[in-house]
Amino acid sequence: MIDINGRSFVDRGVTGVQRYAREITSVLSDQTTISPAPHWQNGIRGHLWEQLILPARIKGLLWSPSNTGPITVERQVVTIHDMATFEHPEWFDRRFSKAYQMILPQLSRRVGHILTVSEYSKNRIVSHLGVSPDKITVTPLAASKIFRPIPLNNYERQLLKLPERYFLMVGALQERKNFRRVLEVWKTWERTGRPDDLGLVIIGSRESIFSSFKLDYVPEGVQFMDKVSDEILPKLYSSAVAFLFPSLYEGFGIPILEAMACGTPVITSNVTSMPEVADKAALLINPELHVSILQAMQTISSDGQLRDELRVAGLERAQQFSWERTALQTREVLEQAARRLGI
Repeated sequence: MIDINGRSFVDRGVTGVQRYAREITSVLSDQTTISPAPHWQNGIRGHLWEQLILPARIKGLLWSPSNTGPITVERQVVTIHDMATFEHPEWFDRRFSKAYQMILPQLSRRVGHILTVSEYSKNRIVSHLGVSPDKITVTPLAASKIFRPIPLNNYERQLLKLPERYFLMVGALQERKNFRRVLEVWKTWERTGRPDDLGLVIIGSRESIFSSFKLDYVPEGVQFMDKVSDEILPKLYSSAVAFLFPSLYEGFGIPILEAMACGTPVITSNVTSMPEVADKAALLINPELHVSILQAMQTISSDGQLRDELRVAGLERAQQFSWERTALQTREVLEQAARRLGI
């Protein structure tokens, strides 16, 4: 039996990390028990619960799926999704990044094995934490089965007050997601002749752990949605001219595959894990150059043949990933770790 550290995903909103934990746990549910943290577990109190209370509850092998775990537990496999708190601490609350910088080096040395989600993240973990590559296994993420080509109907379009054509962005309003630069690009495009029927729809919520993200202005043609249901999100993807994901840093980038699974052309960054995930099925841009983002948006909005090619390539690429396959790989790693540790 595998004990699961539930501090970072039980009864919380679904980010990429939480979706990973829930998808894998749902497949392995007959072989696992979850140790849920109390509702007051956020922040420093959550770390104290994880380090001081959780260890006493562990009966077998512990799997910590969300970047941290109790540093005193050796019979443990931890999933480290990225090294953003080491490489860009300025994007996070200072106490949050300091906590991770203190915990992860100790944790990585002590646990039985480490899982991560991309070859990029594996290389960064080796570089920052000094862990042997042999101690790390890559289990890539996937898009949920809810993501498939299913466009909005006219009633839904009117209800959501959507423009005739739109680019879609999805993600928490964090600096690394590059929203600020995209809005600057959007305003530039307006001055140089952006089509009147083209809009930009942004779906995302602000998280307290990240440094303040304040918009100086909201250009014309930009529409924000705080949250949408799992029923509507695939339809928003499917109906978009293209999905725009010019992130500055990702450990994986699940939204790339979500958009591809919906048959939506993708524009994404040529840095960190994103080229690895997109392969040749997306239009890659330099996320730090306004002109690179602008040219990609102009090209994909006006070139129907390119959109068709990316749509086909994206659907094929998304099918190469599945949560079932990732869950089986995860189970294999957990079982091997348990045998190696004599559990």
